[in-house]
Amino acid sequence: MRGRARYLLVAIVLVLYLLWYGVASVVAMEGTSYTYTLSRDRSQLIPTLDAYLPAGIYLSDIDLNAPEDMFLSGEKIYIADSGNGRIVICNLRTGDLETLGEGTLQKPTGIVVSSDGRIVVADYGAQEVVVFDNEKKVLTKIGKPEDLIFGTNPYKPRKVALDSFGNLFVISEGTHEGILQFDSQNRFCGFFGANRTKGLNLVEWFQKTFYSEEQKAQLTFRTPPNIVSMDIAENDMVFSVTQHDPRNAVKKLNMAGVNVYREGVLWGRSDCVDVAVLPNGGFYAVSASGWIDEYDEDGNLILEFGGTAMAADRNGLTAVVSAIETDADGNIFVLDQERGLLQVWYPTEYALLIQQAEADFRTGFYEESYEQWKEVFRINPSAFISTYGCARALFQMGRYTEAAELFSDIEHKEGYSDCFWEMRSAWFRDHMQDLLIAILGLSVVVFIVNLLNKKTGLKEKYSERIVRLLSKQRMLRNLTDDVKFVMRHPIDGVYYLKTGQRGSVGGAAILYGVSLVVYMVSKGLMSFLFGGGYSHRSSPLAVFLIAFVPLVLFVSGSYLISSVNDGEGSKKQVFIVFGYCLSPYVVFWPILTLVSHVLTLKEIFVCDLLAFLILGYAALMIVIAIKELHDYSIKKTMSNIFLTLFFMVVAILAVIVLFILWRELISFVSSVFEEVQYRVTS
Repeated sequence: MRGRARYLLVAIVLVLYLLWYGVASVVAMEGTSYTYTLSRDRSQLIPTLDAYLPAGIYLSDIDLNAPEDMFLSGEKIYIADSGNGRIVICNLRTGDLETLGEGTLQKPTGIVVSSDGRIVVADYGAQEVVVFDNEKKVLTKIGKPEDLIFGTNPYKPRKVALDSFGNLFVISEGTHEGILQFDSQNRFCGFFGANRTKGLNLVEWFQKTFYSEEQKAQLTFRTPPNIVSMDIAENDMVFSVTQHDPRNAVKKLNMAGVNVYREGVLWGRSDCVDVAVLPNGGFYAVSASGWIDEYDEDGNLILEFGGTAMAADRNGLTAVVSAIETDADGNIFVLDQERGLLQVWYPTEYALLIQQAEADFRTGFYEESYEQWKEVFRINPSAFISTYGCARALFQMGRYTEAAELFSDIEHKEGYSDCFWEMRSAWFRDHMQDLLIAILGLSVVVFIVNLLNKKTGLKEKYSERIVRLLSKQRMLRNLTDDVKFVMRHPIDGVYYLKTGQRGSVGGAAILYGVSLVVYMVSKGLMSFLFGGGYSHRSSPLAVFLIAFVPLVLFVSGSYLISSVNDGEGSKKQVFIVFGYCLSPYVVFWPILTLVSHVLTLKEIFVCDLLAFLILGYAALMIVIAIKELHDYSIKKTMSNIFLTLFFMVVAILAVIVLFILWRELISFVSSVFEEVQYRVTS
């Protein structure tokens, strides 16, 4: 009996242990937030596997008060404990704590540690930068620069950073000229990487244009957005953070202070507060709301995770974030300013797989990188980054056709253009001999045809047949002749169109219709490198209306303006003349569409030049038409054009307002009807 009891007790203990172990394992691996990545078309975030999991909460018991910055150096992490006026130093391996600057610092908001152990602190409260030596004694204090170039800018240091040469970079609150730069001797060298002022809105433009100097003096025009944080890469590239501009939240600045990322393409958040640069050139960016974004070296979003703890504190979720750091093992440290603690994340196998694929690509192991990206693609085929990673690796492996297909799938113009350049060069290398033979053969055929034509008159016979064939299509022949004449002699052409000697209402209507067809077809057939192609986001009806509505408004608006401004042209004449002015677009735009398929982005100037010449000549013909049709001077002609454009804007705004009012009216009538129906039935 005792033996049975003993076995029963052992079995119970074993079951309880297994249950505890299973629960503990689940809790340890449980993610508290979702991980997202960009969809293939980069239009939205889609969920993916957990890339990082919360490792725990640290330093919650040392009474951090509104900490604003931190810096990781070796095994130690330095935290600017702003509310307590001190620097907290924590040894991550042993857990030992030290403090620095108590009684010296007022409100430290930024910190950086040099390779020789100097600790540089931005003391916002004292409005100075304090430098401590490696024995934690004050070495020097950097106050407001007295140089004339600094001017009357405020000096309120918030963040600091050091490059490998010992140059000091300081972000000063309220200084819009950029980041302050000091050399290794603490001498002010000027400003660096300033943000640009955004364009004026309509109200500001009106105020700047029409207000007097006294009125302008009372206005406050917008200033460039402030830089709020920064980090410096191992190659001394400066990464700056700007808020309220999600498409330019992080800028990668070269030595000239110019952003090397293309403007407006970064997928970021408007409340971005800090950035941590990785040794491979990628970086993490964190928002005040706790979202962490991981990017590759080119600024492409890889993953997004984290979030804000709403109702209750949850491991991995934060309240208000102020800083981010990362160590050599890929662990991520996030400083929660509001709760005064440190959140730590560690990478999962999925994140490590992506990081290894990136590392292999950067070091030239393209086949290994491709295999790893294929695994990422298998896990999430709808993600942009997995397709992009495979395409880049294939390109470096010389498999340009496959890479081009993948770049086309994600509408990555630069990658597809590079692939097409290589494919086109290879085609010319392989077919250059055949091409030369074809040109030589064509030249021989032309020579023989000309020789036979002199003896037999073959060319004249076929020309007569073509003329007889076209004579049966009188309207088409007249339209062709009129288009050629108007394009060659626009001034005389307008006169003949005005007097009725050339052109017709039917011919003009055909040109209007054909121009719209050309626009629609060219939009779909133009190479996507130059903005062609329809997608799920562009409705053909919307594209048609974009061309049709302005065309109708311009023709009708020009006539209405001329009718009240002593214009001689009638409604019929305006309709006919403007129709024939579209001839250059109808004739030459399809050629541009075909040419776009043999060009790459490196020859975009050719496409732009052709488009400028075509549209410019059509616009010139319209100017000539208005002048000659209404017998206007140049000044009156330009006045007609500007008033017509103003009429178009007013008409479009009026339609929008009427649409909104009509929708509100329908909503009101519907709600009244439902209320009446409810009261009757009840």
